[in-house]
Amino acid sequence: MRKAAGLLDEHQSSMHLTETGKRRISLKLLVTLYEKYNMNPEWFLHGTGPEILKEAKPKNTMDVINELRAEVAVHDKKIQILEANLNQAFRMIEVLQKQLDK
Repeated sequence: MRKAAGLLDEHQSSMHLTETGKRRISLKLLVTLYEKYNMNPEWFLHGTGPEILKEAKPKNTMDVINELRAEVAVHDKKIQILEANLNQAFRMIEVLQKQLDK
């Protein structure tokens, strides 16, 4: 699973939750599977159609826009997580500084 997570640019824990059915497959992962391995998103979401598409669907402008929106959403979430982690680190530094000042 570690290798698959690396190939798909996913965290191993996220992959495990998706594989065990505890989390729905993310849009980012669906897009990655489609773009890299020509896997059918309909099969993942609804269990219909072939698992792997014979030919890649031609991308139209709306497909590209939707992919870009998905990427922006992923990056926005990463930024939120980084900001939260940074704020937590600052709070920890303040606590440690107060302890040192005593």
